[in-house]
Amino acid sequence: MSSTALSFRTLTGGLVALPSVYRPQADTHLLAEALAREELGPRTSVLEIGTGTGALVLHAARRGATVTAVDVSWAAVASARMNALIHRLPLRVLHGDFRARTVGRRFDLIVANPPYVPAPGVTLPSRGPQRAWDAGPDGRLVIDRICATASALFGLHRALRGALVGHFACVEVTSSPGSRRLAKAMRRCGAGPAAEHFYAEHVEADAVHEQVVRHEVIGGLLVDEPDLEEDIALGCAATVLLEDRLASHIREAWDHERSALRTPLHEHER
Repeated sequence: MSSTALSFRTLTGGLVALPSVYRPQADTHLLAEALAREELGPRTSVLEIGTGTGALVLHAARRGATVTAVDVSWAAVASARMNALIHRLPLRVLHGDFRARTVGRRFDLIVANPPYVPAPGVTLPSRGPQRAWDAGPDGRLVIDRICATASALFGLHRALRGALVGHFACVEVTSSPGSRRLAKAMRRCGAGPAAEHFYAEHVEADAVHEQVVRHEVIGGLLVDEPDLEEDIALGCAATVLLEDRLASHIREAWDHERSALRTPLHEHER
C-alpha cells in the first residue's frame, strides 16, 4: 500500500457528520486506498460526486489537489464544509445535482461512492438517510447517470478528438498487414480453413478502409481543422507505444512460461 494511504481511523477521525449523512465505512476506505495510488498534486483537478462528510476529497486536498465536491443533501454539504474548515483544507463544496453543478467544468479524476443498494421505489428518495444507499430497483439509478456523464466530465468528447482519430486511424492502417500475417499463422498452425478465411478476407477489405481513413477521415478533418495535425500524430504515437509495450509484455511472459494476464485464469476458478 502507498505511504499516502490513510488508515481507517485516520480517514474517519475528526470528521463531523450531521444526521442522515453517510459516515465513512469499509467501502470508503477501499476508495481511499485506490485514491492513494493516484498521482495527485497542485495541477490535479478532482471531483467527488456524493461527498457525504468529504473524507475522500479532503484526503486528495491534503496531497495538494484542487478539489470540488457535490452532494444533493444540504446536510452533507454542511458536513463537508465544516470538515474542510476543521482540517484547514481548501475544498469547494456545491449543493445540487452533479451534472447541473459541473456544466463546463473538466476534471482529471472523479471519485464517487454512490448509492448502490436495490430498493423497491422507482424514484430516488428526496430526503432522509436512505438517500445514501437507495439506488432504485436494480441498484443502478445513480451509477448509470455517473457513467453516462463521465466522458464529458473528463473532457474526452471534444478536447482530444484529434488524438482519438489518430488512434482509430492507426488501428485501421495497420489492420490489413496484421490480417495477412494472422492468415499465414492460421495456415502454419493448422487452425483450419475457417480460421484462415476469417483473416484472409479482411486483408482486402481493411486495405480499402485504410484508404478511406487516410484520405477522407484524417484528410477531411485536417481540411476543416488543420491545427489538429499534432493531436492526430499524438494519437498514432500513443497507440503504437501501447501496442509495443503490450507485445513486449506478452513475449516476456511467454519466454518465461508464465501467464501474461495480471490475474491468471486458474486463480479465477478457485
